[in-house]
Amino acid sequence: MAIETDESKVDSTVSILDVASERVLCSIRLPAVPGIFMNSTPRRLAFSPNNKVIAATGWSNRIHLFDASSGEEIRTIGGSETGVLAISISPDGRLIAAGSGGRDDNGFSLDCKRRIWRIGTSEELNTSGEGQQRVYGATFSHDGKILVSNGPDGFIRLVESASGSEIMSIGNKNGSYTALAISSDGQTIAGGTFDGRIYLWKLPPSSWLERKGKLTKEDLSSLWEGLSSREGDRAFRSVCILSATPTDAMAMLKERLRYPAMKASKPPTEEEIKNAVRDLDSDKFSIRETASGILAMAGPDAERLLESTLSRTKSEEVRSRVKKLLRALEVWDIKEVEGLRLIRVIWVLERIGTKEASKMLREIAQSGFDARSKGEAELALKRLPQ
Repeated sequence: MAIETDESKVDSTVSILDVASERVLCSIRLPAVPGIFMNSTPRRLAFSPNNKVIAATGWSNRIHLFDASSGEEIRTIGGSETGVLAISISPDGRLIAAGSGGRDDNGFSLDCKRRIWRIGTSEELNTSGEGQQRVYGATFSHDGKILVSNGPDGFIRLVESASGSEIMSIGNKNGSYTALAISSDGQTIAGGTFDGRIYLWKLPPSSWLERKGKLTKEDLSSLWEGLSSREGDRAFRSVCILSATPTDAMAMLKERLRYPAMKASKPPTEEEIKNAVRDLDSDKFSIRETASGILAMAGPDAERLLESTLSRTKSEEVRSRVKKLLRALEVWDIKEVEGLRLIRVIWVLERIGTKEASKMLREIAQSGFDARSKGEAELALKRLPQ
């Protein structure tokens, strides 16, 4: 697929083309904003990884999601006081990020923020960047763990997607960066400048890993505490050091990670999940309640089907139940240090990537941990080579 815009009209149109035949598959148009020239011109566009959804933003300061096959608008997400200057969809298609920023009548920066939403429910997960400069560009790392952004202040900033904490900033020696990218393995950041140069940085910085010998007990205790830190830079440093010392890290994680007991009930089958989604629209309250219970038990296994149902259904009853179920999958209090630590433990295990680490990820996915953590472990396993 390819995207083509027609700016010859005030009501600009975005056409979705089949690359091979150049045939127009469908067209989308953003809502007009009164009083602004070219008031429906798209400013930023992004495809979801499965090419089924297009995210677009224009002058309305909101993000519009369209069905890429029909051009029908699915829903709108978020918004800002000023223009949305950058959008990015995570590689797993679950998150969308936006960067914004402008100036008020006195020339002061206004609403210069990075925001991340869950696409399935349109709920905002976190906001960061308060007091910083406008966000010109944003892109997710290959695993969706990091959001990389740039602005006019000359910094490239790395933010942890799960918490919104800034984990690192680089640059500010070569002027403002006009473009940025992160490599497919997440280990290299690229930034382009006005003078046509491209600068590369390695992740993590080599200085973080300059040590000799095994990690001491004191080192490991400090790194374990770092995994639960609300200071993003400390947490990321802990993730990187543990990932670079897999033998010590695995021994510590085996010793310290505690698995909640599994519930005795058997998880629903795929067929039972499909039937339960259908029963959410039943005329009988008791059947709807039973269906909600089955889907709650299914957890992450029902997530995709629930998101699809939310985008299609016209029933307010079904929408209400689906939103409640999807919210339950995201129940993770960022103030709860154990929940924060577990997400980062999963990050460490994926970066280590050995058979032993994969085994521990499977144990987390099959344990009695909360639905979000189990889902993160399952996604990590899918990204690892089989």
